[in-house]
Amino acid sequence: MFCLRFPADWKALDLKKYPVANYIVFRDVLESTFEGSRDKLLEAKANLRENGIEPLFMMDEEGGRVTQISDFFPPAPSPRAIAKTLLPEEIGPIYSHLAHFLCGLGIDMNLAPCLDVNTQPMNPIIGSRAFGRTAKAVSLYGLTAFMSSRPYTAMAGKHFPGHGMTDSDSHLELPLVEMALKDLESTHIPPFTDACGMGIDALMVSHCAYSALQDDNLPATLSQQVIGTLLRGKMGYRRLVITDSLDMDAVTGTTGPERASILAHRAGCDILLYTKYTARFENSFDSFVAAFLSGEIERRRVDASLGRRGAILKRMRSCRERPASIDRESYHVVRDRVLSASLMVHDPGRLLPLAFDSVRLLSTHPEVRARIRPSVGTVTEACSTSDKKGGVLLLWLMEPLKLNYSLECMKNAIAGSDIAVLVTSYHSLSALLPGCDVIITTLDTSPPTQDTILQMLFGE
Repeated sequence: MFCLRFPADWKALDLKKYPVANYIVFRDVLESTFEGSRDKLLEAKANLRENGIEPLFMMDEEGGRVTQISDFFPPAPSPRAIAKTLLPEEIGPIYSHLAHFLCGLGIDMNLAPCLDVNTQPMNPIIGSRAFGRTAKAVSLYGLTAFMSSRPYTAMAGKHFPGHGMTDSDSHLELPLVEMALKDLESTHIPPFTDACGMGIDALMVSHCAYSALQDDNLPATLSQQVIGTLLRGKMGYRRLVITDSLDMDAVTGTTGPERASILAHRAGCDILLYTKYTARFENSFDSFVAAFLSGEIERRRVDASLGRRGAILKRMRSCRERPASIDRESYHVVRDRVLSASLMVHDPGRLLPLAFDSVRLLSTHPEVRARIRPSVGTVTEACSTSDKKGGVLLLWLMEPLKLNYSLECMKNAIAGSDIAVLVTSYHSLSALLPGCDVIITTLDTSPPTQDTILQMLFGE
């Protein structure tokens, strides 16, 4: 039932007290090589089996900026970059090879594809993770990605019934979607309806609240009206349903940790995801067990959830017993084609690469400062009280966008600089921030693409 973040010190797991069988694997616990990472995960799986637990390992590997394996595998481009560059029938080599790689690593299920329709251009959390802005495009590309991956890994589409229309981030707050039912049904729900019809292995539910679908003001993950009435009832979906992380503020700000897992399961979720091993998880686990023993949670519902999970494990065993052939070369050819088309550079004054020993930086990503420091020596923060005008201003505004500065502040910083450089994955920002001397826009925000941009900026 529960799914935990796979810990670096997995041998210290208290499996007697918390016999968790499902784990989500993030990059921070992987080794620097494929072989080392594979051996670590397979050893952990063997240990779980020795303790009478049949494991299910998941990974968040959408491509683009949502990647865990870029230290030892060239990640897939973002869905947006893929859909902008390739026809649906051309994307098979990307997703089949990626899924084959994950299978070899020991991953049973990829928490992808993203089936959100990104109708909000400044969406702070979806953006390039979506295949497009129309239901037709998202269905075509998303379901092709699923079918290409299916021979090697199970797939979980997300974030039902859609997160692409929001202007807030459910990691930080509960987004309230006040959209008419006809708009939800015509634009945002169809990709999930199509995925249900294609037999997608699992669906992940969002942490948004939808006024047209529910009157309980709960995150959809906890709402019987969204999961039980709509997804399980009207849409007839009978496969696995996974929560988004129950650690996220959209949930913790709505209900206490003791009730979150109970409400999610009663709503119709089968796997209850926690990405942090904290007292919050322990309280939730203990409360769930107590609710089960008291009869508040019905055994038949638990058995049904375990049966859906078991069906996925059975299918994955069958996939591993009959490994299909894979065209590795096509992956790299198609990937390189997408990445080369993803960057757009506007540099009319031919100012790149920059040859300056100091840069004023305005960025929503703190790690960028450390990455550019070796190239320029001195990095100061723009829009701060100690900010000195002039020189080179670098605005690095990439997803996920968490602006701590007003547009007016940024415009003033541009006006007060000698050279202003904008690097962004939000194409509309270039119109909102006029006066930049160099503009680099990208459809892909994966680590390799960000490295390429830094090379363009500083010539390394």
